[in-house]
Parts: sequence; structure tokens; C-alpha cells
Amino acid sequence: MKKDKFRSGFAHQKIRNFSGGFTLIELLVVISIISLLSSVVLSSLNSARVKSRDAKRISELRELSTALELFYHDNGRYPNTPNTGTPDPNNPLHYNTYAGCWTGTANWIPDASPAGSNYNWSDPYIKKQPQDPKDMCCWPWGNCGSAGDPGTYEYWSNGQKFMLAARLEDISNKNRAGVTGVIDPRTATPYSARVPLGTYVYVITR
Repeated sequence: MKKDKFRSGFAHQKIRNFSGGFTLIELLVVISIISLLSSVVLSSLNSARVKSRDAKRISELRELSTALELFYHDNGRYPNTPNTGTPDPNNPLHYNTYAGCWTGTANWIPDASPAGSNYNWSDPYIKKQPQDPKDMCCWPWGNCGSAGDPGTYEYWSNGQKFMLAARLEDISNKNRAGVTGVIDPRTATPYSARVPLGTYVYVITR
């Protein structure tokens, strides 16, 4: 009889302890683990998004480069607007250079025509002149923003040479100018030497 009462009391105690739920310490441990896992997942997701945007930048500039080559094949020159005046001696790199954010979502690389600047020269070669997926209207080399921030697409041409550039968000990307050593045709010096962010820029030149 006593043994049965003991077993009954023990079982009742187990049920009461179990029904008491988690302790505060146990809850804090669980919350900490969930927070840690969430931060890891978000970090991985953000990293994947950055790599995806950089891949799109590289792909779009290569596609635009092909359109430029096709235009050259048909016209014997790359799209450009001939120099009409003297470049600003304090800022020669901006002379005859164009930014993707200047015209909103419209085509942004002009070509000279009898009627003025023709922005639709690319229609036979590419559906639309691409623009940075997170265009911040900052020159790729870094007149604004910081390492890891997006910029805008850049184009330069004198008719026989051209340059395309885009700032990469992944500062360790192997296609950046700091790794490839690509030369800026405007200055005949490495694009990565352009401060402060030239080293993080993807550049195509011909």
C-alpha cells in the first residue's frame, strides 16, 4: 500500500514538473540560439544578393560592350560626341564621359548626329542600355559613397577607344580593377589608381 502511494506521488511530481514549462534561463538560451541562427541566415542572404547584383553588372557591361563592337563594325567608330571646346583642366576625366543615372531609366550613352545627341543608336544591337541595379548616381571611382556601396555605370569614348565601368559591391570580387590591373584609356594609368574607390570597379576597355 505504501509502495503504491509512493509511486503515485512520484508520478504526480513528474507531471507537475513537466507541466511547469521552461525556466527563464532555458528560454533565454533558446532565444539566443534563434537570434544567432537568424543573423547567420540574413548575412548569407545579403551576401548572395550582393554577388547576384555584381554578376548582373558584369553581364550587362559585357552585353553593352558587344553592342558597342557591333556599332563600330557598322560605323567605323564607337558612339561618342566629338569634343566641342576645351576640357576642364581641373577635371579632365569627366570630359566626354557619361553616367548611367543622368537620364533616369532612358538610354544614357549618346552619339553625335546632325540633329544633336542620339541616344537610340543602340536600338539595333541591344534592347535597352542597361543601368546599375541599385544606381546611386555616384561615379564608380568614388566621388560619393564608400567601399561596398553601389555606384552608377560609366562610359567614355573618343570614337576609336571606349571604356565601361561599374562599381562592385563585393570588395573581394576577383574581377575588380585592383586585381585585373586594367588601364584607364583616358590617362594610360591603372583604373585602380583612381581614388578612393577605383580598386573596386569592374572595367572593360577597347
